Amino acid sequence: MRRVALRIGACALVAAVGACLESLPPAQDCDPPARIIDGACVECDPPLVFLGDECTECPPPAQIPHRPCLPALGGVPETGDGCLSDIPNAYACLAGDPPDCACDPDDCEEPLACFGDASCPREVLESAPDATCLPLDESHWSFYVYPVADANHDTEGCICGCVRCAAQCDGKGAIFGVYEDGQPPYGRYLQGPAIDLRGLLPDRGKLGFYVRGRGWAGSLVAFVTHDLTLTETDTSYYVPFVNDFSVPVVYGPNDEGVPTEGEPAPYTWDAPADAPTHVLFTLTTGAGVPTSGILEIDCVIPFVEPLE
Repeated sequence: MRRVALRIGACALVAAVGACLESLPPAQDCDPPARIIDGACVECDPPLVFLGDECTECPPPAQIPHRPCLPALGGVPETGDGCLSDIPNAYACLAGDPPDCACDPDDCEEPLACFGDASCPREVLESAPDATCLPLDESHWSFYVYPVADANHDTEGCICGCVRCAAQCDGKGAIFGVYEDGQPPYGRYLQGPAIDLRGLLPDRGKLGFYVRGRGWAGSLVAFVTHDLTLTETDTSYYVPFVNDFSVPVVYGPNDEGVPTEGEPAPYTWDAPADAPTHVLFTLTTGAGVPTSGILEIDCVIPFVEPLE
């Protein structure tokens, strides 16, 4: 009798396990950026994205609502070159009124909230489904000044806030503004935030950028290069910003940027020695005509596509 009872108990246990398995939701495959949560395929409706397993507005709205910046640029002197701090309250359209341009120790020091799980923004995956996004931190950012003897290397007043704020998609970025009359010695026209890519890139690939920014400029150009003297320009594209935050994806297969010359070819390399080392964001691609602009770069996320 005891042997029969054990056999009946074992059968009951098997039946219970089977019933539990039948009650579980079926496993599903999900195409990114959707993901499986509690056995179901879940997708966030734009502009929401996953932050962990929650759908969250990410990147968040601007911490300081924008005002049109074009009126500020209307007060730029016709001659000379300098930082926009030369003009009273020029940064107010992006930095508040009155503008607060101090780089305080606690500015942008919170942990990265958006895409902190190393996932790519939706716009990147729509443009390049096989892309791998690369995280940036404060150590990768600096302010670039063209290395020529007669350039004005004093950047005080050209930067409003902290350059490190461009490392996070949090609604507050690095603001910079310069004006240049187009006459020698061209002291300002090649100045702006720069990213050091060394140590981030694989041995081969195709490079793209997600850029979140706002403001106004005659043109914003991004130089992708391995030569900081720009003696040899590898690839350069215009990045379109008008007024409030937008997120162009540049250098990807569906380029929104306009090439400065030639074909809109992304930067590709098939050997470590040919990989780019820097990307430089400046307000114009050449001298000879006046230029000015004020821009806030909330964040930049580089991504790499595999070569075919």
